[in-house]
Amino acid sequence: MGKPQSGGSPLRPLSKAKQRARPAHCLDNNRQLGLAAMLYKDDYDDRYHHGSNMTVVPRPSVNTLFNPAAPPPNLGELGDGSAAAA
Repeated sequence: MGKPQSGGSPLRPLSKAKQRARPAHCLDNNRQLGLAAMLYKDDYDDRYHHGSNMTVVPRPSVNTLFNPAAPPPNLGELGDGSAAAA
């Protein structure tokens, strides 16, 4: 005779516990993001930059970001010849 089979998976309670913990985890992530934004504003005179106004400069560093509302960089360094006429 074979072993009697149980009606459910032994991992089902663990899966349900993970599902119940997900909202708390998401709330904690949102709290961390809010705290990071507040700390950033404290360091930069209560100003928080909106990412939609940022563009990527291809050179001198591919990862350099600048704010278009700020004074523009010397674009002649990019090698496109646009600053040579100025």
